[in-house]
Amino acid sequence: MKYIFLLMLMNIGINAYSQIELHIAELSASNIVLDPNRPVFTEGEDEGPEIGFRCYIQNNTDKEIILQPQKARVNILFNYKNKKYESKVNPLPFFEFESITIKPHDSYEFFGGDTFLCGTDLWDQKRTDYTLEMLEILPTIKISYRDPNINITSTDINTVVIDYPSGRWYLGNKPAPSKRSHPLNKKSRK
Repeated sequence: MKYIFLLMLMNIGINAYSQIELHIAELSASNIVLDPNRPVFTEGEDEGPEIGFRCYIQNNTDKEIILQPQKARVNILFNYKNKKYESKVNPLPFFEFESITIKPHDSYEFFGGDTFLCGTDLWDQKRTDYTLEMLEILPTIKISYRDPNINITSTDINTVVIDYPSGRWYLGNKPAPSKRSHPLNKKSRK
């Protein structure tokens, strides 16, 4: 009997989280190939590839949900050669808010980015080309959001933009202007 109760309790938790979704609207990759003869690097450029993202949290429930960005952790998750990696990122100005309320059937957009290979065993200060690694990593990238009340991981990527020396490449849907709540929209924050 107690096992049935536990299964019911777990199912309620799973259903609640499945009604709150995290989507990657746009994922951008840059600094995949660096020119070693270039005299000046921009900040972070010499730390390997950079991932930028624009995500939104969708509230599919009939109740308001409250995010707690100052107590949250946002991570870039990815796989390479069957090994899982996790890189912490601080999406500003999102983390400046103590709480953000998402109304029922509404969403909230946030963005961020980081040189996500720096600090892993994949990053080598002397390397200038990460093309092969990025071909394997990009399809596996997910963004996770965790605060004291919510723990969700992205389920999809709408568009991937790759900045490469030969130009900009779009995979998926070409990005459209966002109609979702912007992080600086005063109506969506407390």
